Amino acid sequence: MHPLVRRALAACIVGVVCSGATACGTPHPVAASPTPSAEPSIAPAPSSAATPPVPAPPSSPPAPTSAPAPNPSHRRPPATATATDPFTPLHLLDRRRATLVPAPEPAVTVPPRPSGAYALSAQLLVVGAGDGLWRSADAGRTWQRTLPLIGELAAYPIGAAGNGVVAATTVVGPGTTTLHVSEDGLHWHDVTPLMANGSPADLFSEAVLLESTAPDAIGFAYPGITDQPDMGRGLLRTEDGGRHWGTIAGTDDVTGLTQVPGSSTLFAAAASGSAPPTCDGHLIRSDDNGLRWSTVANSCTTQNLFSVDFLDALHGFAAGGTPNHYGGSQLLLATEDGGRTWQQRFSTGTPGGGGEQFPDGFAQVRFRTLTDGLALSGACVGGADGPCGGSLWRTTDGGHSWHDTGLLGVDLSAVGGTATLTGLGAVDAGLSVSTDGGATWSRTLAAADRTIWQLSRTQAGLTAVTNDGVDLSADGGHTWQSLSLPVKRSQDFDAAVAGSHGVVTSRGFHLAWQSTATSTSVAAQGIPTDSSVQIGHVALGADDDSGGLAVAGSQTTDLCRTDVFGSRDGGRSWSTRGALEITVDGPIGYDGQLAAAIGDCTPTGAIDTTDMLAVSADGGRTWSLRRSKAGYDLLAASVSGNAVWVMGADAKGNRLVLVSRDAGLTWTANELVGVTAPLIESGTVVAVSADEALLSDGGSTLWRTTDSGATWRQERPSLPTH
Repeated sequence: MHPLVRRALAACIVGVVCSGATACGTPHPVAASPTPSAEPSIAPAPSSAATPPVPAPPSSPPAPTSAPAPNPSHRRPPATATATDPFTPLHLLDRRRATLVPAPEPAVTVPPRPSGAYALSAQLLVVGAGDGLWRSADAGRTWQRTLPLIGELAAYPIGAAGNGVVAATTVVGPGTTTLHVSEDGLHWHDVTPLMANGSPADLFSEAVLLESTAPDAIGFAYPGITDQPDMGRGLLRTEDGGRHWGTIAGTDDVTGLTQVPGSSTLFAAAASGSAPPTCDGHLIRSDDNGLRWSTVANSCTTQNLFSVDFLDALHGFAAGGTPNHYGGSQLLLATEDGGRTWQQRFSTGTPGGGGEQFPDGFAQVRFRTLTDGLALSGACVGGADGPCGGSLWRTTDGGHSWHDTGLLGVDLSAVGGTATLTGLGAVDAGLSVSTDGGATWSRTLAAADRTIWQLSRTQAGLTAVTNDGVDLSADGGHTWQSLSLPVKRSQDFDAAVAGSHGVVTSRGFHLAWQSTATSTSVAAQGIPTDSSVQIGHVALGADDDSGGLAVAGSQTTDLCRTDVFGSRDGGRSWSTRGALEITVDGPIGYDGQLAAAIGDCTPTGAIDTTDMLAVSADGGRTWSLRRSKAGYDLLAASVSGNAVWVMGADAKGNRLVLVSRDAGLTWTANELVGVTAPLIESGTVVAVSADEALLSDGGSTLWRTTDSGATWRQERPSLPTH
């Protein structure tokens, strides 16, 4: 859970009644009213009596690196001293509108936001993208957009239309669906689908298959398990090439469909159902092109079945299991007699207790030969927003055993030896193509599809955490190289910082350390690891990365308290350093002695409070608190020497950067009017020096200033594809 969402949920936990724009579970809203908001006033310089000084570094030796002894309170010491007046406002010396220098828009040469792909042959690929349909005649090396589409398109798969291809696109907003049909991916004709009663056919997130591209083609549509499936509804069937559709009785909860080669027999995987009383996932069969269906009795399983695939007239496979949200298991059934009988070929056993330590069920399965096959895990669970991706698995022994390839995606397609894997969103964007059955892959990622979430600086350079992996720059962000961190279920790290002594990562709010990017990670020592205590943010020293700072808070107790831990060996071991009486809500800054963090505290009976800035001059042992100006939402902090940089947003969602050159005593506000982000809490800032910083706007670009925030130049970094 993102810290900002956690902050909003805190109000729910303490029993606050939320309503309207401040509903529980919703981060700070961005004002949508066109009326300009009141400008934050600049506070007069406080007197020395009213302004608590930044604490001086203590004369006692720093804390030892050995792990502290555990205690029942999760090693929580008494809260350390804070400022005399924790609600003293930030002392703004100046507030200015920054000068912005945008970078030229790059040419789009690969499919952006691909959500589905289909191989018409070993070399000819068709991809459905966010701006239309694309075609490659050389297995993905070069691309041509053959059908531009206008409007914001929801995710959509690409399906077979006999020897051709069909795509069902839905425009977000109007919600109208159009079928685009082609023999070659180059020339297209459109079909407007209607239900039998003449109403528009809603094929949003549906997988669509046609037996040919002809106007009288029989076809089917069913919910895609990886994208918000509308369970409980039967298959849709058409007899006129997709123009009119009707629902088939007895086909509820179908999430996978295939035709036995050379016949009119169809098999469908039903995720759940009422077949025999004890049956959950099962297969259904039709021998008349989908008019009538019957349950395949010996296919019944107490787990889900999501996908079915036939290699020839005799050999077929059905895959499923249980999403790890509910328990976590994988299952494969196989037939060698054309689907009359089915046997269990692979199973991870009884579903576990849920969570990422358990395998995710197989959502799609595709076999190239009797021994070589691919399966994509992941499935949307109740209430989840699709697409819901997962890991790509491969077998070379007919499905008796599987190994994780390390690739992620939401849609898998395979024809012969050519397989395509598309992803969408935070952890699995891009397109991967294999021409050897999944042994090797090439990957394409449009520059605009990369999201730079976090930036940090150490002696090793700048670390960037993106939706594609983790990258390192040794020249201030001008060139980058990938850090091949060990395979995880998702490349979405909560945090990752590369230092000269090793790499520190936080995944699932648990801290780990590894000596190199390719070595095995181990749990960080001396820091809470139980599920009630969450490691929110971590930083290594900008100029001496043997030192580090991490903050940990709890969702169940002490909602307005954050514990601070320090490291003196590059993040391998930690000891208690201090405490903050706020909930830290964003990336922290640390440079040996000076540290900065942002957050707030929502007391019982309040909806929300103004953001607070915390500064420490003694390595996180004691902190002074300052209240943000009205209308400023603070999101991330960074430090360099005596300079403190804080990124935030104003009431209209424009990026804001506060800069202090005197360890947080006085500030200048730089408003980047026009620089916004899809999510107000996304992005971060990293201080390179007292005058230079890099800002991530929550997208694929960076903004750099070399004059303390007065001027910002947009950069489009050439990040490697993982």
